[in-house]
Amino acid sequence: MNERPILFSGEMVRAILDGRKTQTRRIVKGGFPNATPLAKLDYCRPDWQGPICPYGKSGDHLWVRETWRAHALYDELKPANFPMSASAFYKVSDNRTADTDIFPFGRWRPSIHMPRWASRIALEITNIRVERLQDISEEDSKAEGIEVPLGLKMLGEFYEQEGKTHRVAFKSLWDKINDKKYPWNSNPYVWVLEFTKI
Repeated sequence: MNERPILFSGEMVRAILDGRKTQTRRIVKGGFPNATPLAKLDYCRPDWQGPICPYGKSGDHLWVRETWRAHALYDELKPANFPMSASAFYKVSDNRTADTDIFPFGRWRPSIHMPRWASRIALEITNIRVERLQDISEEDSKAEGIEVPLGLKMLGEFYEQEGKTHRVAFKSLWDKINDKKYPWNSNPYVWVLEFTKI
């Protein structure tokens, strides 16, 4: 069993903590030119000939990186140099609004700089497959942790909360994060990682 880091936005960290998010989609870097164009491909098959998933395989663990901070005393230190007694606090769930004498706030640190010791969420990969981004179903969109309001106004059209509203919301979130390099309309190949929180 191997363990690797994975980045999530605050919104998706909250979805994991709430038990709503059990899937994530990540770009297959370099594409996947030899695949049947719209086929879902089982990465775990013994005859797999495609790229190796950088996130691991079924049974491997992922530790979540998120925006965090520690005591202001450590602001000038690199996380690797923090004392063993240091504690991490997380932007998603840190509701304090004022410093105290005991705990003056440190600066927020980006998720990419979170060390393993500061991570509070571990995930076990239960399945991996490759598919085209636009193959995502309504059910899989829900498993991505997407929340949809009672009414959803998007791209000039109004959607009631029925039919494919989670998929529409996922499309919007995808483009918010990936639009510059891998927009929805480019329909890239993605790793679909299914996981459970441990």
